[in-house]
Amino acid sequence: MFSNESKVDVSWLVNWDQFFDNDNRNYNKCKVRIQLVSLGSASVTQADFQGVLVCNLPSRYNGNIIRSTPLGIINIATSPTAGTNVFSVDTLQTLGQNISVPYGSQQFNLQLYKTGFGAIGSASNVLLGVTTVNYQVILQFELYDEKDM
Repeated sequence: MFSNESKVDVSWLVNWDQFFDNDNRNYNKCKVRIQLVSLGSASVTQADFQGVLVCNLPSRYNGNIIRSTPLGIINIATSPTAGTNVFSVDTLQTLGQNISVPYGSQQFNLQLYKTGFGAIGSASNVLLGVTTVNYQVILQFELYDEKDM
């Protein structure tokens, strides 16, 4: 892992060519789907964890005012452990988010933003406060629209 001091802003250095076994060079488009789920904690509340999960992978659909690609809305649910909640993001059963096909070695970044992400001048357009709640992430990448050889 490249950085994990703040669990709301984590990074990894990824060699995308190795990750895709150079198949990324044969496709025009890529989608990403994600499943994130945290451990249960009494500190997970709707007020503190309402927001959106974003990544730094570019998308041709992003406007100039949004510097990251939104991946999904953060949901809060009661955990099986009494008195605790979990936060989660799940887009595995959706079409996913279109991103530009990644190449070479790049930093891959996930961030948890408060509600209002992307709004110019919004006081809410900031990262969630530092959290000590651990979570797990599954990322699924789909290459499609094969290039003509």
